[in-house]
This record gives sequence, structure tokens and C-alpha cells, in this order.
Amino acid sequence: MRIHRLGAGAAATPLRDECGLAGRQVRNPLTPRIYRYVYFIADRLRLTMFGACTGLAPTASLPSARGPRRLAIVDRHFTVSGFLSHHGRTALHWHRLGLWLPPGGHIQPNEDPIQAVLREIEEETGVEALIVPTSTPYPHDEPRQLSPPVTVGVYDIEEPGNRHQHIDFVYFTRPRAPGESGPPALPGRPDSGEGWRWVSHEELREPGLVLDGPGGSAPVPEDVRRLALDAIEAADAAAAALGPLTAAAERRG
Repeated sequence: MRIHRLGAGAAATPLRDECGLAGRQVRNPLTPRIYRYVYFIADRLRLTMFGACTGLAPTASLPSARGPRRLAIVDRHFTVSGFLSHHGRTALHWHRLGLWLPPGGHIQPNEDPIQAVLREIEEETGVEALIVPTSTPYPHDEPRQLSPPVTVGVYDIEEPGNRHQHIDFVYFTRPRAPGESGPPALPGRPDSGEGWRWVSHEELREPGLVLDGPGGSAPVPEDVRRLALDAIEAADAAAAALGPLTAAAERRG
């Protein structure tokens, strides 16, 4: 973006060239106050382009008499959550923060979101899981496609001295080998104050659901409750569509 400023004569003088784009010459004399706002608009556009290119969240302050500007960057962590569901239930754990949450965690370097969510589920529950697709892939061979998340949540994390955001990729999953008599056993972790349980579709239909956990009663957040209901329905529908022979082949790996 090129902005030109007129001097005392008729010739224009380049002010700044942030983007390398040709611009028009300004032939009308501007007052110093208007100049400050021209500077501000130019910087606002530059910061907007910076955010679009980097995924960060830049902001600029309104100019004062001397036109100061600031740049604030939000630290963002990319995470995954995986609802593990089977036979009308989904797995939630009592978190030390006092909430019932699905399996999940941070995406590690060189992981894609699918690898991350399946790893987190197995690490936290001991259950090997499969993704439940919730969209139809495009019918081309290349490039290879990953199942998209059901949704992407943006959570503001207000830790003392570490304010940041979690960009959370949410997936629905089901056990690879659920067993013939019911859902797989889930681990209890009394040493860490966390515990797992299968929560039924009937329980989750109650808004404001509160469940007892190792550290006392704790709520199921509304977004978790709504997603869990859909996750159960999606997993049960996927299992029913497979049929017994396909399910047996999956259990064999």
C-alpha cells in the first residue's frame, strides 16, 4: 500500500510503502490531525493483513496527539477433544478444575489432529478408538483427506500470568473393540483426583447436569453436554451401519 503526501509544491512525496502495491497520489493538502488518522488507518490495514497471514490476533490503539500504536498478540495453543461413545453412553472424566470433560489435550509437533485425538483417548482411557466421520469426503484420490472436526471451539484460558487461547478440534469417536457385553472398562485415577465414567444419553438430556466425582459434585459444561448427545447418536448410528461382520473385522484390527 503506497500513501503519498503533498509538500508545499505540486509534487507528491512517498510516505510509506508497506505492501509494495502502487497507489494514488494525494493532491489535497491535509492537516496534521487528519494525517494522524491516515497513519492509523494504514497501520490498521497492515495489522489486519498480518493477522490474516499468521492467524494471530493483532490490535491497534486509536492515535493520541502524537499517534502511538501498539500490537497485542494472543498466544494460541492447538488442542483436540474426542468424545468416545458406545451403546448410548459417552466417556467423561472429572477434571481437577471441577468440570466433567471428554478426553483431549494438546496437539504435539508433527501430529495432525486425527493422530492427536486418537493418541489422547488411548493415553487417558486405555481404549483404542476410531474416528466417526461426520461429513462426506470429496471423491478424489489425491491429496489424502483427513476427517474434519465436528466443530472447532475457541476457549479463553485465564491462567495467572499466562493468558492464552485453546483452538480445540472436536471429534466423535467409538471404541475399535467395544466388547460383546458392553462398553470397555474405563480407568479410575484416585491418585490424581480424576476419575472416568460412562455417562448415558438419558443423563445428558438434562440441562445443567451435575455429576458426582472423586473431588465432589461438578457440572457438565453446556457445550460438552450438547456435543456428547450428538456424539452418542453418531457413534451408535455408525456401529449399526457396520453390521456384525464388519464390526468383528475391526476388532481383529
